[in-house]
Amino acid sequence: MNRVSLIISCLLASLAAPVSLAGTLFPRLEAAGDDFTFLINADPHVSRERPDAKSPQPHNQFLRQFVQEVNAAPRQPAFVIFNGDIYERQGVPQTTNILMQIIKDLRPLPIAVTGNHDVRDFDVDSIFRPVQQAFNGTTNDTFSFDCGRWHFVVMPTKELLTNLEKEEAFLKWLDADLRANRNRPTMGFMHYHLMPAGTSQLEFYTYSISYKNRLLDALTRYGNVRYVFSGHVHAGIQNSVKTAWEYKGVKFIVAPSPVRPRPFGEEYPEFTLGGGYYLQVEVQRERVRLLGRQIGRSAEHLYPASFRAFDFGIDPRCFRPIWELPAEARLQNGGFEEGLAGWNCVFRYLKDKEPGYAITAAGESAASGKRAACLFVCEKGQGWALGEFTEVYQVLRSPARAPTLKFSYHGGQCSNGGGYVWLGGFKGVQAECVMLFHWGPQMRAKHTLPQVINYVVTAGERNGEGRQSSRQPKQTLFWKLPEPGKEWVPAEIKLGEAMNTAVGKSGLYESLGIDRFIIGLGAWCSDEAGSLSKAWFDDLKVLADEGTAVMQVGGKPFDPTHEGFNLIVSDERPRSPRSRE
Repeated sequence: MNRVSLIISCLLASLAAPVSLAGTLFPRLEAAGDDFTFLINADPHVSRERPDAKSPQPHNQFLRQFVQEVNAAPRQPAFVIFNGDIYERQGVPQTTNILMQIIKDLRPLPIAVTGNHDVRDFDVDSIFRPVQQAFNGTTNDTFSFDCGRWHFVVMPTKELLTNLEKEEAFLKWLDADLRANRNRPTMGFMHYHLMPAGTSQLEFYTYSISYKNRLLDALTRYGNVRYVFSGHVHAGIQNSVKTAWEYKGVKFIVAPSPVRPRPFGEEYPEFTLGGGYYLQVEVQRERVRLLGRQIGRSAEHLYPASFRAFDFGIDPRCFRPIWELPAEARLQNGGFEEGLAGWNCVFRYLKDKEPGYAITAAGESAASGKRAACLFVCEKGQGWALGEFTEVYQVLRSPARAPTLKFSYHGGQCSNGGGYVWLGGFKGVQAECVMLFHWGPQMRAKHTLPQVINYVVTAGERNGEGRQSSRQPKQTLFWKLPEPGKEWVPAEIKLGEAMNTAVGKSGLYESLGIDRFIIGLGAWCSDEAGSLSKAWFDDLKVLADEGTAVMQVGGKPFDPTHEGFNLIVSDERPRSPRSRE
């Protein structure tokens, strides 16, 4: 390596290192005092636009209006946090040029946080660092600083933490920084949401389970972190308030975004539903007020002083991999005579009026006149939707021999949707097979259901691009069930025989050594306007021995020929986080 190359390599290495210069990093903040305001603009998504376009790109126009509005404020904020997804890296250099052209006029100090649309570990030096330098004269993606009595920590997007070593290096730095500032009230900024946000796609579009646990431990260890703000979710103001959590004294808040919200489907009446949101944080010594704002409107919404307490039992698979969840020897309450006892429910966002999700087992079904599980989902008419689902699930110890799955299902109302039963089989920490039985129209590969299944069975341990190659494609099997009419449809399926026949390999199921299952029941719908589904389930059993069971659905022989689907199961051993109770 020549001298010039060595100097450049050393320089880039030093730029990539986390920085803890605290109060000296941004000298202009020293004049802010103990009473100051700052803003969070999460996910502005500056995009390419044609020079001759009659209408500017909406995302870019929101940012232009934001800068004008902030500059005109009678009391100037000390700084503005752009909390990830600031620009589209695939449109560089046009997107970064547009961004810096807009931001150069911003009066408060701009500070950039990396997001998944901004950067990858291989181009952070050439793309993100010039943006940060144009913003504030630094080149950091991971750093801390002080303003008034408060300490602030900026954390990297997971696209920069592409292996365990990089995760551990960052967490070690974070621990040292928080320990050194344990006597200062602290706020953190990160792009991805850490806590459940309530839509199907956000169940998988986040950190791995292992990293979530370790990051949560680090943020709550010293008791000095009071707030952690994230973006990524594309929330409105009402969604931001309703998806906020408190855990061990830390308030975890998804900042509202200027772009069109994900499919939550509601907003406070003083605002419109079309986007343009941001968060105003008012600091008076150690007191904090949060105000939701919308670009171009004078209305503001005061956030409550506290939020609901987070509990790991809300949706156990959010923070524990399947192989660490308690497994029952037998399926619990498969007839739903005891309501939903024994079943876990996925966490979903519920609108104040006409919720888009529902899970019940308290009433009588119209078809049978007896108790049954009823799951409902519908699209909410907003952006960034890939199709939704809702689900109940259990974890079981596997019988010694291949079991028989028995259940009854009924369709209820349905439009561009359907229902399903799925099973993931594990040997230790390794997912060995996935089997899904579903009805409804052809489910698109981009639908959130297969992506969440992939996340659940791998505990979210995917590569930096969010995909893995599959060396075991024939062990991921989807079967189409007959459409339910007005009557209940009974199903009886020998799981071992179904798999062996579909793959054309005798004894395959038995050779996998499966020791536990996750079994889920759900309703799904597509993202087309008016899509919805109500699915009923009853009489669910997982019998310990296939024995003389008959392979049939609706009184007719079941065809075990499977249909292909773009679901990917990793055959790499996932990392196992420390168990949580």
